[in-house]
Amino acid sequence: MPKKHLFIFDFDQTIIDLDSEFSMVEKLAPDLYKEYNGDLYVKENWIEFNNYIYTRIVQNGYTYEDVRNYLQSLKLSPNMKELFNYLKKNKDKYEVLILTGNNDQVVDIVLSSHKIKDCFAHILCNKSIRDEKNIFKIWAINDKYEHCENDKPFLCKSLFFEDFMKDKKDNYDKILCFMK
Repeated sequence: MPKKHLFIFDFDQTIIDLDSEFSMVEKLAPDLYKEYNGDLYVKENWIEFNNYIYTRIVQNGYTYEDVRNYLQSLKLSPNMKELFNYLKKNKDKYEVLILTGNNDQVVDIVLSSHKIKDCFAHILCNKSIRDEKNIFKIWAINDKYEHCENDKPFLCKSLFFEDFMKDKKDNYDKILCFMK
């Protein structure tokens, strides 16, 4: 079997041209945005903070449908749809994955709304469910990925990717990475 080129994309500020959660806070929880002076890059636990974001959105009277509608309104970065359609048509040559600290439901809603989800062979991200209040509850895909050496409280994409590649390194002749 011939080797493929592997394309790796971040989600926020790459596939879409903004940060989905930060922009959602600005729109659906402006009180929280103001409380943090617009600087939502917290030093705390990122997963806990994201869960807090969704709690505040619900407290502001918004529902899952409001969140979904907002996410469906997000635009792809310029030329992304054409690129993904090209890659999808050439699956014999290219494999595409997303590697993001976002959660699977956010990614799924956005990709599905643009009809490009089937382009991606793998989506590596945090997991989420809809809880009893019908809003996202996020948890880390694996605790070992929650901090890199720089100790920032975000998903450590390099560790996640290393584990993903352990049994796949011979599948690809080139790896092209598009990350913020």
